Amino acid sequence: MTKYRIRYAKGEQVKFIAHLDMLKVFSRAAIRAEIPIVYSTGYNPHPDFVFGMPLAVGVTSDAEYVDTSLSEYMPPEEVMKRFNDTMPEGIKILECSVIGPGTPNIMKAVRASSYYIEAVLSDPDDPGASQEELFSKMKAVFEKKESVKVMKWSKNGEKEIDITPLFFEFLLKEAKEKTCVMYLETSAGNEATLRPELAISGISSAAGVKCDIERIHRIALLQGR
Repeated sequence: MTKYRIRYAKGEQVKFIAHLDMLKVFSRAAIRAEIPIVYSTGYNPHPDFVFGMPLAVGVTSDAEYVDTSLSEYMPPEEVMKRFNDTMPEGIKILECSVIGPGTPNIMKAVRASSYYIEAVLSDPDDPGASQEELFSKMKAVFEKKESVKVMKWSKNGEKEIDITPLFFEFLLKEAKEKTCVMYLETSAGNEATLRPELAISGISSAAGVKCDIERIHRIALLQGR
């Protein structure tokens, strides 16, 4: 048995496929591609796919991960090619590598995620302000490192959290006349996760800036934060 780690992209065509449904996508692709995925034993066997940190519906990504095991060795480039030949449009395998049997899953190593967020910034009190000027107001709040509270939903209900310790980086990547693209890094993994839209919502509200998000794209999962 050989264990593999796969990194894949999730594009615009499939951004509304829920995280739990990705198991069906990969299982069907493996069958069509004749990839010898290991199945669990028992009454209801299922293929050995372990997915990384869930991606919110509507978000695209170049940094989705899944670990799987094959009953016989296959070169990683062959696994990658076979999956890509059978995947639906919008899902593309970007990397595939063999990992040792004791390697911890991707969720145990990840400490942060990085994103690009495309948004329209505005301020009713300053309708002539440029996207750069409005971003600067948000950046000033971020750099103060003062408490910024938001309401976060969880399985235990709604609670107030301070996003400041969970929001690591905030930069302006590109500014156009009516939209801008922002880069941010937020906490992710088993210990604490801050969703990018919640980070932007908290910072923009504290800055008095209205932020209408048009697109969120995950760039990478980061280790060692």
